[in-house]
Amino acid sequence: MHSHATHGGPLRARHVIVLLAILPTLLWVRPSAAAPFAFVANTTANTVSVVDTLTGAVIATVPAGPFPLGVAGTADGTHAYVANFGSNTVSVIDATTTSPSVVATIAVGSAPFGVAFSPNGKLAFVTNSGSGTVSEINTTTTPPSVVASINVGLNPRGIAAAPDGKHIYVANNGSNTVSVIDISASPPASTSIGVGMQPVGVAVASDGTRAYVTNFSSNTVSVIVTATASVIATIPVGLQPQGLAISPDAKQLYVANSNSNSVSVINTTTAPPSTVVMIPVGAGPFGAAVTPDGKHAYVTNQAPNTVTVIDFLVTTIPVGSNPTGVGIGSSPPCVPLLDFNPTLNVALGHLINTDTFTLKTSFTLSSGTPAINPVSAPVTVRIGPFAVTIPAGSFRRNDASYNFQGIIDGVSLKAQVTPAGALHYTFALTAQGASLGGLKNPASVALTIGRVCGEAPVTAQITP
Repeated sequence: MHSHATHGGPLRARHVIVLLAILPTLLWVRPSAAAPFAFVANTTANTVSVVDTLTGAVIATVPAGPFPLGVAGTADGTHAYVANFGSNTVSVIDATTTSPSVVATIAVGSAPFGVAFSPNGKLAFVTNSGSGTVSEINTTTTPPSVVASINVGLNPRGIAAAPDGKHIYVANNGSNTVSVIDISASPPASTSIGVGMQPVGVAVASDGTRAYVTNFSSNTVSVIVTATASVIATIPVGLQPQGLAISPDAKQLYVANSNSNSVSVINTTTAPPSTVVMIPVGAGPFGAAVTPDGKHAYVTNQAPNTVTVIDFLVTTIPVGSNPTGVGIGSSPPCVPLLDFNPTLNVALGHLINTDTFTLKTSFTLSSGTPAINPVSAPVTVRIGPFAVTIPAGSFRRNDASYNFQGIIDGVSLKAQVTPAGALHYTFALTAQGASLGGLKNPASVALTIGRVCGEAPVTAQITP
């Protein structure tokens, strides 16, 4: 089975700002102050590593099927889907709990490779590289079920959904084509576009006007105008490109060159698009994904069994054996604080940015929630129209409490977090130079420490 996967593109298997995505990506999207998880398919370990993008720690290792490759997430961020190349199945991971686990296994076609979702998340699409088909899965049933099998080209690999909700793009590695599937037709209709040799990855711009395809054996990227289904440019990149992704503003394209150990960064705003820089990364880069805020990229390095986090500095995270697919869900829900009853005293100044306040509260963590560590977690406070985040690493341990004193965004802050028993803490924050104009009672007060959060109305003592 491994030899089949490597035909036409090996599966062997760090700080600039880049955005990358493998063919299938996962990233769940749910508003929260907490950071999202990254999901990494470890092909020879038969597992999925769940990485906390807030701390860079692997918080769970979930058993998947044999030789997992592609990873994608539902639109509501509740589940992750993993294509198990070696068992002709898809594992469905419940991503809503503190211990993610497989809750369903779906039989699909032969040698599944990539996963993508319709924009509304109601359908999942899986490329079956061994049978030349795409399995269409209804995600709304329990368990999810295959409702159609769509014929495409030979050895389909990467797959991406257009934002219009009507079209799916499939890279056919064995046909040197891209299939464009109109899923709004009954039955779904498919057209074919010729591209370079052995296409692997495919991505569609957020505005839907362009699609981009990595050509493994041509060392190029094909640029497709979606309106006319035609290739308008071919861009040279590194050796044996695989995964690729487009920045949220559709101005930059990032391509993982698996045999150059590099990433090509392409300016898509020029005519034709052109490579502006080539970034060295780990050995055998295969897949990548970007966090929803666009600040960090996660790139799988197959040979060293690591994931590289790309920002202004490079961080390496050990994961399972031979990592390939990676996806980042959007922010998971935070774990609510219990007994969160803040008090607030406010003195309004006569000029802008001259208000002061003192916030005090105690709270209890939910049972089973890990103890908080303000040293390694950001702390965010929101009071009516005012919000401030004390970055991770800012607090210092001082005897029995954690303390911070400094100036953020022109506001002088003094904060303290104190453990006060099992799962119980107190928090105090004094601020000078804030802007609380428009604050009215009852005022909304919110506190987030790492992945725990609380919000409550409070009747503040306001001194004009």
